[in-house]
Amino acid sequence: MRSRQVHGRCLLYFLLVSCATSTVVAARIELKNGVVLEGALARIGTLVANPRNANGPGEGGESIVLIDDDLRRTYIPFHQIREVIDDTGKTETRFAIPHQPVAQGGYRLVSLGQILNRGKAEHKWDKFGRRTIEILTGKGPADVVQGITLVTPRYYRVQTLRSGRRILLDQRFATSRLSGEYLRQLLQNSIDAENPDRRLDIYRFFLEAERYADAEDELEKIVKDFPDLELKDQMIAVRNLKANRGLREIRHRRDAGQHHFAKLILENFPGQDIAGGTLVEVREILEKYQGISKLIDRIRGALRRELGRVKNPQLVERLQPMIDEVATELNSHTLVRLSAFVQLESDASLAPTEKLALALSGWLVGSSEATDNLPVAMSLYEVRNYSREYLRSDVRSERRRLVTQIRSQEGGQPGLLAKILAHMKPPLDIPDLLDGTPGFYQLQVAVGNQQQEVPYLVQLPPEYDPYRRYPAIVTLHGAGTSPGHQIDWWAGGVDAEGR
Repeated sequence: MRSRQVHGRCLLYFLLVSCATSTVVAARIELKNGVVLEGALARIGTLVANPRNANGPGEGGESIVLIDDDLRRTYIPFHQIREVIDDTGKTETRFAIPHQPVAQGGYRLVSLGQILNRGKAEHKWDKFGRRTIEILTGKGPADVVQGITLVTPRYYRVQTLRSGRRILLDQRFATSRLSGEYLRQLLQNSIDAENPDRRLDIYRFFLEAERYADAEDELEKIVKDFPDLELKDQMIAVRNLKANRGLREIRHRRDAGQHHFAKLILENFPGQDIAGGTLVEVREILEKYQGISKLIDRIRGALRRELGRVKNPQLVERLQPMIDEVATELNSHTLVRLSAFVQLESDASLAPTEKLALALSGWLVGSSEATDNLPVAMSLYEVRNYSREYLRSDVRSERRRLVTQIRSQEGGQPGLLAKILAHMKPPLDIPDLLDGTPGFYQLQVAVGNQQQEVPYLVQLPPEYDPYRRYPAIVTLHGAGTSPGHQIDWWAGGVDAEGR
């Protein structure tokens, strides 16, 4: 570990002196927050169009490190670097796409206007890596024929071809935007598909891109096309890489609250040639999910049982919608709220009303504030309902009435009210889906003294749970684009055509 730190300091020192000669070195750096970046590394003193021509840091200015991975440029403060690792010997599998007549002359692009045919058939890539985009220029719409000229595991290069309007574009896009099926077709068209070494290059390409399912599919096709090749070890290795990726995906989905998706992966997890340790962890996670499902079913049954033991019909009638809410909306995320009820639901010394009070109050304010006093628990429920009405209302007199109602309740104390607000669902009703897309909505907000309604779009995460808190991205679109394009940028996926 010490040798790595010394080596990192040497590279850092090299960066300190390199800015005088605009030296660029290929490296991998780790930031103090744990983020790892790779690419061509250079220290600059200012943000300009061509960092290689930049001077050193200005007086009193903070030194800047530029990481350029050919797809994006990342600028970071020099003092945020924890470690630098020399990466000059690293290579990656690249495919130059042949027979692309790249335009050598034409109009230089000053600014890119709106793409008019986005999503249409001619906008999609064909099997030869070509497409036509129609962009809006100062002289009106113009067709630009583009071709994919280079594909790497990280990005693919797109250039203007000698056809149509020669507006020179030289762009990079993430390879992850292209589907595995389309990539395989494009790459096979660029090589001699009868050469097993070149076919293995495609397999290695998918490995380096960490697209292990595509790598496994390609290897299976290679084994079928070239039965004399001995590739059993490679097949075992790629299956384990794919399994490890699947296990990481399970963890990410579980931590993001996407439990249905995580369980779907678990239930279809491959077992052939997979390391025992991986299968043990998968089995443990699946058993934990199964245990949670059984516990939720047990709690629901216990709630119905205790409600059935209450002798007062009027009280049962009042409690029924409250207990139905808890039983219906209980899930793996809200399960912790009923910890007190789970611990004491088999205690024979507690009356059914006391157990139900533990469940209801825990649901409303959290298990740590749960009480076995049923009148208090029911008061918390009333305060929650009054609070929801208050947040929905824009009428001042109505809000004043609701505040009076909240203050009159035993559960209306400020501390309990804060707990209720922290545990309740958002008060406004969710509108109908926009275009039938899951989690996609159009809302509006009043601006300018309530004189104008401004619409905005919202894309909720998969398996959205209103009781769970999520990080939010607020993004504004620029000229020539739209809110829908912003949603596509942040939340769009790869489609079958590889867009």
